[in-house]
Amino acid sequence: MSIQSQAPPALSPSQRYLAGILLRLRRLINQSVASMLANREKAAMQFAKGCRFGPRPELKR
Repeated sequence: MSIQSQAPPALSPSQRYLAGILLRLRRLINQSVASMLANREKAAMQFAKGCRFGPRPELKR
């Protein structure tokens, strides 16, 4: 028993137009999310640079 894949039915012009709009919208959203994540990563790195890890230095009295 073999499974044959069938090509999807041809899209009408209006469906192709809508598919193109949805593709552009998806790309725009992906770029926005990628930019947001990059900004968060940059902010986290800046925060980590400002934090001092390890034992605190003793204060002189």
